[in-house]
Parts: sequence; structure tokens; C-alpha cells
Amino acid sequence: MGDDYKVIENKLLINGITVSFSHKIMQIEYLDGIYIVMLGYFGDNAEIDNIYGVDKCGKLVWKIENAAKVFNKDKNSQGYMYYAKSTYCGFNINKDGTISAFTYMSMCFIVDCKTGKLLDERQAQ
Repeated sequence: MGDDYKVIENKLLINGITVSFSHKIMQIEYLDGIYIVMLGYFGDNAEIDNIYGVDKCGKLVWKIENAAKVFNKDKNSQGYMYYAKSTYCGFNINKDGTISAFTYMSMCFIVDCKTGKLLDERQAQ
């Protein structure tokens, strides 16, 4: 993984720098100078769009985009909640350097790890 880091509950410590989040850190991976951080996803207070990118200096570089906005889902359209309430429960790093982020609603979104932008959508398998 990247430089020395440590996770304590909702804090990411990178080379002596502390980055605090609103929820417990559940998953972390390092790719191309970015720590990809997924926060806890439990209960009524689960954070929507709960994946972040943090650089080696502890700077928050991005928060994953909201799927409903990116894919132009209207509040009245069928399946809107699959996009609007995108609480992620896991992610994988793909061979091409993108991220596959999975939601509880059985959706998979392909994410640019440098920007947090959603590139594609598909049904999780």
C-alpha cells in the first residue's frame, strides 16, 4: 500500500496527518497516489455516496458523484431509489485502474479513481 497509514474508527492517519470522517472507515485501498476510503453504511444515519479519495498529504481530493444526478434519474422515474440512495457496501479495483463500487440496491458503478466521477452503471452480479 502507499505510505505509512493507520485507521482508527473514523480517522485515517497518513504520515502523521489525521483525516477525520463522519462515519467509521470500513474499507481502504491505495491506487496511484490516492487512498480510496469507504465509510460505514449501517443504520438510519448511513451516509449517501460514502466513498472518498484522499491524497498522500491527507487532502480530500474527491467524493464519489451522486448516481441519480450523473445518470439523470428523475424522482418520478422507475428505479430512482436505486440511484438516489447510493450507499456503497464495497468496492474493487479493476485491472484498468477504475473502481467497481457496489450498492445495497444491487447496482455497480464504475468510478474514475483520480476524480470520483461515475463512468458507467450496471446491475451487480
